[in-house]
Amino acid sequence: MSSALLAALSACVTAPSGPSPSPPTEPVAPTRTATVAFPTVIPTATWTPGPTLTPTVDLQLDFGPLLLDDPMDDPSEWELAPSASGGAAFTDGRLTLSVRTPRGYQSAFRADPVVGDFFAEVDVVTDVCSAGDEVGLTARGGGLGEQYRFLLGCDGTARITRILEDGSRALTLRVASPAIHSGAPAQNRLSIWLRGLDLKFLVNGEEVLAARDAALTRGTLGVIARAGPGGQVSVGFDNLRLYALADTNPTATPPPAAVP
Repeated sequence: MSSALLAALSACVTAPSGPSPSPPTEPVAPTRTATVAFPTVIPTATWTPGPTLTPTVDLQLDFGPLLLDDPMDDPSEWELAPSASGGAAFTDGRLTLSVRTPRGYQSAFRADPVVGDFFAEVDVVTDVCSAGDEVGLTARGGGLGEQYRFLLGCDGTARITRILEDGSRALTLRVASPAIHSGAPAQNRLSIWLRGLDLKFLVNGEEVLAARDAALTRGTLGVIARAGPGGQVSVGFDNLRLYALADTNPTATPPPAAVP
C-alpha cells in the first residue's frame, strides 16, 4: 500500500513551466578601445640666448694676439654686395642679411684684414629660417669671388664648401650635429680655425667638421645667407672676433755672444 501511495503522490507533482535555466557563462572581456595619440601642442617659438662658450681647449693653445674685435655696427667697415635676391643692412647694432628668392644668396665682407692662418668667431641669430636655408662665415675671400664657405643649415646640419672661378665644390658632406640650435628664432656661435691646408668648423664650442684643401691661402672674411626652395631667410651677425695663431715652430733665439 505504501508503494501505491508514493506513486499517486508522484503523479500529483507538476513539473515547473518555462525554459530550463542556462548554465553559467564566463564573463565577457571588455572590448578594447583604440587609443588615439594626439600630438603635443608646440608653443610659439621664443628666442633663447645660446650659452657663452669658448673654443675647444686644444685650439686655445694656438691663439695668438687679437687682430680684430668688430661689434658689427659700423657700415664703413663692410662691403655690402648688391643683390637682386635680397639685402644687407645694419640694424639693432648688428649686420642683417635677408634673402627673398628661392636658392638666392646675400653676402657681405670686410676689405681688411687679409689673413691666412687664424681663428675667428661670430654670434649668429636666425630670425626667419627653414629647412634648406643656410647661413655662415666665408674665409680667404678674393676679388674674383673665390672663398671657403662654412655653412650652418637651419635643419641642424653643417658643411664646408669651396668657391673658385670654375665653380663650387663640397669639401665635406652635410653633417648633423647636436651642438647646433636649429630653426628660428635661434642663436649659435660659429667659429672657424684655418692653418695651412687644415680647415675646422666649430658651432657653440664644439668641432663639427674638418677638411684639408690647398686652393686658397689668404684672403678676407665675410658672412653669407643662402635661401633654400622656400626663398625666405633673415639672419643677424654680431661680435666678430679674429685671432692670429701662435707660431707652432718658433725660431729659437740664439744665445748672446760671449764677451771676450
